[in-house]
Amino acid sequence: YDYAHLGNLKAFLFPDILQRTLRIVCGYRVKWVLNITDIDDKTIRDSAIGSERWNPAFGEQSPDPKVNLKVLTSFYEQEFRNDLEMIGIKHSDISIMPRATDFIAEMQDLIRNIHESGYAYISEGSVYFDVAKWREKEHYGRLFAIDVEHFKSGVRIDADEYSREHVSDFVLWKAVKDAEPFWDFTVAEQQLPGRPGWHIECSAMGHALLGLPFDIHTGGVDLRFPHHEDEIAQSKAGYGVDTSTFFCHNEFLEVEGKKMSKSLGNFYTLKDLLHKGLDPLDIRFSLLSTHYASVHNFTFFGIESAK
Repeated sequence: YDYAHLGNLKAFLFPDILQRTLRIVCGYRVKWVLNITDIDDKTIRDSAIGSERWNPAFGEQSPDPKVNLKVLTSFYEQEFRNDLEMIGIKHSDISIMPRATDFIAEMQDLIRNIHESGYAYISEGSVYFDVAKWREKEHYGRLFAIDVEHFKSGVRIDADEYSREHVSDFVLWKAVKDAEPFWDFTVAEQQLPGRPGWHIECSAMGHALLGLPFDIHTGGVDLRFPHHEDEIAQSKAGYGVDTSTFFCHNEFLEVEGKKMSKSLGNFYTLKDLLHKGLDPLDIRFSLLSTHYASVHNFTFFGIESAK
């Protein structure tokens, strides 16, 4: 939904080093799947008709929300691919970069499985995962120390991202809303036009492309909860197996000792730094100078040292 910033790119440098090590040092054959989230709350928000975030480079908006969604996500996907290449991540090393919208049918099948197993319910046209019922059987909080005291049984969360204070039932399928892209869907003989929630995407794509459990799942520490925790629950509930054998979460990026943010003016994309005359491979080497699970403090002195 936007240009990748430096912190985003750091999250992809770690699995790049990991897969190189597994292949070159250890001699393993590696299948690296890097999925493209081309439908979620943010992509829909930014592609909506009249959105202030619509990039003039996209051209005029279409009356069809699916067309606008595709235009926006395709543009930023290509920008992302260009950034990966510049920072030294070879496209030939990535086995596949699948788009979520190509796996809607697989997501729907998984949601039906979860509903049939008794861990999902339908409410106001949406389908939700029943966390309370799941906790009766399985541990919920394997990756993150969830504050169970704040668990809100029966409370439903539609948003893709939420805090640990909102441990509650999460959405698998979102009911259709005005001017939003949607797909037809039938569950328990009920017609539920709408679109997938964010969490369900990874479970369905991982199952289709790697088989579950696959070996290593990477991502930023901010994805441990709720995203990866929910992914574990829905995969086990729908497929009967865990998502992954190992989870490896990379830490955040700071800039000159402060959290990177647009409000502080220290928010950098790769293009921003290239405009300053920096070499992308110097940036790569700098970002790899700390352990993946440690906070990296990005400084311009660090770039000079890396050079």
